[in-house]
Amino acid sequence: MTLDPILNAPMAVQIHVFTVVPAFMLGAWMLMARKGTRIHKLLGRVWVALMAVTALSSFFIHEIRMIGGFSPIHLLSILTLFSCGFIIWTARQRRFSAHRKTVLALYWGGIGLAGAFTIVPGRIMNQAIFGGAANVWPVVIGLAALCVGVLVVLRRDKPLAGRKGAAAAVALAVSPLVLLASGDHAQAAAGAADIATRAPLWVWPLLAALLFLGWTRSRPRTVSKARVLILPIVLAGMGIGSFFSNGGTAIAASFLLLGLAAGAATGQVLARREGALLDEAGMVHLKGEWISMGLILVIFASRFAAGAAQGVDPSLHHSLAIAIPLALVSGFSVGLTGMRALIQTGIRA
Repeated sequence: MTLDPILNAPMAVQIHVFTVVPAFMLGAWMLMARKGTRIHKLLGRVWVALMAVTALSSFFIHEIRMIGGFSPIHLLSILTLFSCGFIIWTARQRRFSAHRKTVLALYWGGIGLAGAFTIVPGRIMNQAIFGGAANVWPVVIGLAALCVGVLVVLRRDKPLAGRKGAAAAVALAVSPLVLLASGDHAQAAAGAADIATRAPLWVWPLLAALLFLGWTRSRPRTVSKARVLILPIVLAGMGIGSFFSNGGTAIAASFLLLGLAAGAATGQVLARREGALLDEAGMVHLKGEWISMGLILVIFASRFAAGAAQGVDPSLHHSLAIAIPLALVSGFSVGLTGMRALIQTGIRA
C-alpha cells in the first residue's frame, strides 16, 4: 500500500478520499453505537457533512468520461446529496424508520458498494491499495456482494426467520470467500485435498467441538449470561489470531472494521426482533437458531482454505488476497455474535 497515487492526484481526488475515509470509519462506529444520544446527533451532523463534501468533490473528478466529462457515477453523487438532506429532514421529523433506512442505504450503497468499484484496475485507489494489480476482480465482487447482502437483510421490515435467516447470514459471510478461490492463485485448490490429508490431528477435534457448540445453539435453552458470551469470545480470539498471523496490515484492519460494522448491524437487528429474553433470575431464554452453526462452518472453511492456499503457494503468506477475505469473515462473525449476545444478556439495551 502507498499513498503516493493519492498525494499525486488532483486536489479534488484528495478531498474526495480524505473525506470518505473518515466517513467510513465514523459511520461504522455510529452503526454500532447507541442511537438518540447527544454524541450521536453531533457525530451524525459531522458524518452527513463529510458525505456531502465527498459527493460535491466527485463532480470535479473525471476519470470515467461517458457524457462529456461525466459518467453514471455522478448520478450517485446527486443521489448522495439528496440522501443527506433527507437524513436531516427525517431526523427532525422524528421519522426514525425512514431515517435509519436512508442512512443504511447511503453507508452500504454510497460508501461500501461504490467503494468496491473504486479499486477496479486502472483507478487511483487500485494503484494505492494493490499497486495497480489487475487480478482484483474477486475482491470487487466479494465486497459488492457483501454490501448488497447487508442492504437486503437490514432494510427488510420483517425478520428473516429460521433457515432463511441462517442462509442469509451464511451468504453474507461466504461472499468474501470468492477471493480464496479465484484469480491467479486458483491452482492452489488442486492441492487442497493433499493438504487436508496431512492436516494436524488437532484440527479435527477442534472442528468437532465447534460443530457441537453450533448444534447446542440450534436447540431452545435457558442459560446464564456468561454462557451466551462464550461463542463471540471464542470467535473474537480466532479473528484476532488470524488477523495478526496474516500480517496485521492497515488495509486488512479496514476490512476487518467493515465486516465488524456489517455484523454488528445485522446482529442488532436480529436480537431486537427476538424481544425480551431475560427473566427475573438473570437467566437468558434463547430460541434455537442455525445462524451460529453457519458462521462456524464459514470461519473454519475460510481459514482451512487459506491454509491450503498458503501451503501450495508460500508467496501467499501475508498476502492481501488472503488477509482481506479472512478479515471480512472474522469481522462479520464477531460483530454479529457479539452484538447479539450483548443485547440478549441486557448488557446493551
